[in-house]
Parts: sequence; structure tokens; C-alpha cells
Amino acid sequence: MLTAAAVKMARRGVRAPLFEADALRLPVADASLDLITAAFGFRNLANYGAGLEEMRRVLRPGGMAAILEFSRPSNAAFAALYEFYSRRILP
Repeated sequence: MLTAAAVKMARRGVRAPLFEADALRLPVADASLDLITAAFGFRNLANYGAGLEEMRRVLRPGGMAAILEFSRPSNAAFAALYEFYSRRILP
């Protein structure tokens, strides 16, 4: 993913550091990021609270964290609608 991102960024003339790290101990200075995104990765953290605290630590005041995760709804009717949407419309 990092290699693909580097290629896209180079094509668009975007310069920003890319790195792989433990999400609970980011090698980034306090209050140094404007945006953090996590897509289908937050669920893999060993400690959700510690992950959120780490995001807060590295975000600048007014910065934004965007977390994209999905789970199965417990309500049977909504679960059926969700399943239909996920398999038929979303793709």
C-alpha cells in the first residue's frame, strides 16, 4: 500500500512522508498532524482507547481523525438491508 501511495503521490507532485509503524506508538511529534485516516484497521488495534489517545496526541488542535469501519447490525431487519447494500449496491 505504501509503494502504491508513493507512486500516486509522485505522479501528482505531492511530497509527504510515508511510514509503517505501531499505531499505538507513532514515531511522530506531538500535535504535528492535520489529518489521520484509518480504513478497516482500527479494529486490529490491541487497545482501542490507547489508539484514540495516540491519535489525539499527534493531531494538531483542530485536526481531524477519520475512521472507516463497518460491523454487522444486531437488528435482523437492518442486518438484511445492510447485507443487500453491501453485496449488491456498494460494489
